[in-house]
Amino acid sequence: MQARGYVSCIFACPFDGRVAHESVLKCVNRLLEAGCYEVSLGDTTGVGCPSDVNSLLDYLVQHGVPIERLARHFHDTYGQALANVWAAMGKGLSAFDSSVAGLGGCPYAPGAKGNLASEDLVYSLHMAGMATGVDYDALVEVGRFMDTNLGLGNHSRAGTVSLSRLAPKASSVKRLHWSADLLTDELEIHRSGRNLRITLNRPKNGNALTRQMITAINSCLRIQRE
Repeated sequence: MQARGYVSCIFACPFDGRVAHESVLKCVNRLLEAGCYEVSLGDTTGVGCPSDVNSLLDYLVQHGVPIERLARHFHDTYGQALANVWAAMGKGLSAFDSSVAGLGGCPYAPGAKGNLASEDLVYSLHMAGMATGVDYDALVEVGRFMDTNLGLGNHSRAGTVSLSRLAPKASSVKRLHWSADLLTDELEIHRSGRNLRITLNRPKNGNALTRQMITAINSCLRIQRE
């Protein structure tokens, strides 16, 4: 059975502060030597930015760690997770962890947010023309389901916007209920409160107004003003 390794707090520790590249390298090598097929590097506190990603990956590769044996796990505490993914992709990584609706966090890292939202990651990749095999709309619906049932909020920017697009749009306009005020062969007038709906019914004559029609309309408008 193959195992996947995981190194937490690759950039900063909530207790000891900044983490040295040498410490990360030591952990990665121990996990690879133990037989892990892949090691996921986790920015658990979510403090890293693209320059941190580039610096650490360059260091690991320079010290013999195969880039194809690495994955990344970014928390989005400072809103840098998606940018960090693209930085890592630029270095050759293709495996990334994420969570629907950006759920997650860390019990020993105060203030740490959840993982990069899966919806944000998939949306960004699809917009770049990359195939992921993921049905984005279905993923957004899963985010809605998780939010509804767990009540932890939906932290995906793309998912939240997409939900408003996918959700049935409720009309904010109050429906009017019309009642007949005047019905003739030439003219129909309906009333709903202070609103009038006037329908001319002389199609064969181009709906031209007659003296009687004008009088009837003026009468209804006069009553309406009163």
